[in-house]
Amino acid sequence: MRRTRFFILPILCALICFPVCAQEEATTGTINGRVVNERGEAMAGASVVMRTVGTLNQGRSTTSDAEGNFRFDGLEPALYIITGYAPAYIVQSTETDSAERYHRIGDSVRLEFIKGGVITGTVTNAAGEPVVGVRVRAFRVRDPKGPAAQLIQYGSMDRATDDRGIYRIYGLSPGTYVVTAGGVNNQFQFNPFDTDVPIYSPSSTRDTATEYAVRGGEETTADIRYRSEAGRTISGTIRVTGNNGASVMVFSSDGMMIPTSNGFQQPGARGFAIEGLADGEYTLFAQEMAAGSQGTATTIPDILLSETKRVTIKGADVTGIELATRPLSAISGVIALEPSKAPECQGKRKPEFGEMIVELQQHEKDSDVMAPILRMFSPSTTPNQKGAFSMRNVSPARYRFNPRFYARYWYLQSISTG
Repeated sequence: MRRTRFFILPILCALICFPVCAQEEATTGTINGRVVNERGEAMAGASVVMRTVGTLNQGRSTTSDAEGNFRFDGLEPALYIITGYAPAYIVQSTETDSAERYHRIGDSVRLEFIKGGVITGTVTNAAGEPVVGVRVRAFRVRDPKGPAAQLIQYGSMDRATDDRGIYRIYGLSPGTYVVTAGGVNNQFQFNPFDTDVPIYSPSSTRDTATEYAVRGGEETTADIRYRSEAGRTISGTIRVTGNNGASVMVFSSDGMMIPTSNGFQQPGARGFAIEGLADGEYTLFAQEMAAGSQGTATTIPDILLSETKRVTIKGADVTGIELATRPLSAISGVIALEPSKAPECQGKRKPEFGEMIVELQQHEKDSDVMAPILRMFSPSTTPNQKGAFSMRNVSPARYRFNPRFYARYWYLQSISTG
């Protein structure tokens, strides 16, 4: 694994230091808050989840009381992500299209829930009869302001039609969606429509699909006339380095991930096969977890990725695809603090390294379909007690650092390579 080392040098309490920084050094603390709806009314019984930045663990959870209040005690100085869940509701998004906000001990947090949108409709066959048990998915393709939705491949909801052919998908974030029926599913259970070509509402391919604007608390109807068309198959082999097996991620030409339940090559198996694909252009790559790197509650596993491969399906199955996984790179560095000599800053509490995050932002021209996947395995990180940090699972590309300091009175002085 190739490593690059950087040094980040911010200045502490430069030029101006206000009395608010004159606090005793905290060993543990509390974060409290309140859950409200879009009208500002208290929401009782909402689930609230808290975890530290840069970890995959589930963290701690609690439930809001009758007044909508919640509280987490005994927290060490660090940055925390706090979010929540209530059936049919979603947490109000920030301007960056993310419900994640970073908090420190002592903060008071307001979680605002809004009623999610609904897409409902009926799936019928050519004779107008209901199609029962077919899975219907809603994919968000744009956020409410118009740009392409972030993490589009994770913005799908999945429901099956009932005995009347009716489906109802609720709790949707505001934005623009396309709706499909049939095709491979990610439920890991047999469905008679798995090998069909996905049919987009109203009864078309992706190129001519209707896009539906979804707003919070409102209901949108998207009926589908289902056509039973057998899909094509992409098959091949993955050359892996360990014994964990590997999975294949498939994306359509517009960057939407195709959910698959059979795009996996078991250890010792002869290959993989992905069924139920329509004619069109696809991009795929393989993903493998490194041997001995399963990850823990506080660490992220090392992964290996193959190069992307473009595949065209046109009237026939595509076979003989070969993918080979390879290790990714890592970047490490050190953050140094330079205290201010201003008299008013003397004796003030030194911020904890855990109260900052370091992010990598990929150059937009280097971004590809793998970027959202890698963000899962190389998220924001926090330095250790000595200021050292490391970011793994970094793909070849151009990056810039985006250090964010949540302790008061910091600014970035310089970034240098070593």
